[in-house]
Amino acid sequence: MLKSFFRTAVKRVFPRAPRASDIMKKCRVVYPNYIAGRLAEYFEAAIPETCMVVEAKGKVAGIVLRDKYKRLMNFYVGKEVFFDRRVELIMDPKPLIVSSDTRIDKIFEMIWQRPETEQTDHIVVIENGLFKGVIDPANLIDRYNDFKIRVSELSNKMTKLPGSLLIKEELDILLAEKHGFSAIHIGVKGMKEFNEKFGYDRGDEVLASLAELVEKTASSNILKGGYAYAGHFGGDDLLLLTDPEEASKSCFDLIEEFDSLSLGNSETNSSAGICLSIGALVVDSGSGLDVHGIIDSLTQLLSVAKNHPESVFALSDGKTISVNSVFRG
Repeated sequence: MLKSFFRTAVKRVFPRAPRASDIMKKCRVVYPNYIAGRLAEYFEAAIPETCMVVEAKGKVAGIVLRDKYKRLMNFYVGKEVFFDRRVELIMDPKPLIVSSDTRIDKIFEMIWQRPETEQTDHIVVIENGLFKGVIDPANLIDRYNDFKIRVSELSNKMTKLPGSLLIKEELDILLAEKHGFSAIHIGVKGMKEFNEKFGYDRGDEVLASLAELVEKTASSNILKGGYAYAGHFGGDDLLLLTDPEEASKSCFDLIEEFDSLSLGNSETNSSAGICLSIGALVVDSGSGLDVHGIIDSLTQLLSVAKNHPESVFALSDGKTISVNSVFRG
């Protein structure tokens, strides 16, 4: 059931999805030597359990799913063979186990990567090695769909990247986690004149192509095992969040690729009179900045970059500012 859904639904989503702890529920715990036949009273109660977790020496040893249990016991020799046997003989010994802070889009990826022989419906949630609850597959799918709808509603309609509200939520999370990161504000200088010369349809192509470059850069950083997030404030203002050490390289890559783009004719963006202005801020864990402070700093850095006629990025570590382009350090 789940894997067929994930085949069509799983996609890298830059905003943070709910955590496992947000959607899990409690369930009964039994031990490996518990008699299998005694589970029937819980699976057939007025409010039946949908599964039971088997725990041994404080660790999750397996899971028993109600539907599979009932099929086994209704099999013509199943009850005779297993009714008086230990639970460990009928449990699934390889349930998918995730930590309570795992986000549901990551759970999707984990399910997709599991072999067919290890597929299971309910997901077991642990915290500090101890069992906390289970995630029902129907609830997982519903919450993921709700999440995707919210992301869609709060994303830019043209670029499909997260909008201002989702960007601010991500910054809040990063600051709360007290991890260092870099915030990169990307703008296009000369868009007004470009639109007047070539038309707004061509201008939309420029923004769509820039959004693809920003998302490509984010994906590249993720594939290297790093952190990244792409967003769109609105107009020609986009955002890239990434690890501190990736700030300079990400800016160089964006400028180099954007300046060489050719949108349907022989002119590159740079020869068509438009270029990138980028403000990049490295935020360390003890910066003391809040979301408004970060956005204000990025706005000031972007203004510094816009004072130059070519594509440049103004990079600050909170103390000093350096202006860089592809052609000069």
